[in-house]
Amino acid sequence: MSTLHRMNTRIADEINRTDLSTQISTAIISAIHHYETERFYMNEDRATSTTVPSQEYYGFPSDFVSCDDLMVTVNGNKYKLMRRSQQYLNEIYVSASSYTGYPVDYSIYDSQFRLYPTPDATYTLEVHYHKTFTELSASASNIWITDAERLIRSRAKWDVYVNLIHDWESADRMKAQETEELFKLRERTGKYGTGSGIRPYI
Repeated sequence: MSTLHRMNTRIADEINRTDLSTQISTAIISAIHHYETERFYMNEDRATSTTVPSQEYYGFPSDFVSCDDLMVTVNGNKYKLMRRSQQYLNEIYVSASSYTGYPVDYSIYDSQFRLYPTPDATYTLEVHYHKTFTELSASASNIWITDAERLIRSRAKWDVYVNLIHDWESADRMKAQETEELFKLRERTGKYGTGSGIRPYI
């Protein structure tokens, strides 16, 4: 299995430099940060939590980036909540002291889910979302250096060529390779029917 250290070693071999280990690791992490806000098939997840009677706001999962769907289970049946703007919920809001029920709407505000109506009981919430990953250590691995290994390696080498070696010809080749790998990953994501679809440019 690929790890940060193994990718670092491979890049050093490919650019024929043994004196840039720290900088290469930084470039790899930077490449991951560059792409972690984009939806791919391998950075999607689900998480469940439970509502609390009379509690309106609920925190995100710790690795949350953005929400696809928020579901609630009522009497054994699962329903999709309608996403609304915070302003809309403010306009229709009725105090929890006078109106509660199972939630049908939600908004995202202040890094929390706001449910409406305010829950009157304990319900199961299930969020489908785009996730991020803990930053890698040298011996660690995650989807960015397994499923997206060629994309991240190309991006990291482009970074090294541009910002450290100043080899513009090699940087152009790496940018072309990065673009190709990004297209392939977006295409694969599109075939799964998830993510943002195919976009030809970086």
